[in-house]
Amino acid sequence: MRTKRFLFTLLAIVIMISLIACTSKTGSDKSKEASETSSQEVSGSEKHMTISYATTQVVEGVDYNGDELSKYFMDKFNIDWEIIPLSGTQARE
Repeated sequence: MRTKRFLFTLLAIVIMISLIACTSKTGSDKSKEASETSSQEVSGSEKHMTISYATTQVVEGVDYNGDELSKYFMDKFNIDWEIIPLSGTQARE
């Protein structure tokens, strides 16, 4: 019984050490990763895109781009939403 407890504790310690060693990054890696991320964000938002999608759940006369969430995505990612309404007969085709 004592041997099993010792082996279990030893195994738990080895797993914790390997987990810490595999997930930790050095300071230079963190700064390099941060600079790469910031450069990707700048380059990704420079190109303007329009995302179009079709759905049957559109109510005529409602501005779906007017809510705060749509505006947030439009501003942050430099995109426009184009919603194409489908009638029930078009969806079956």
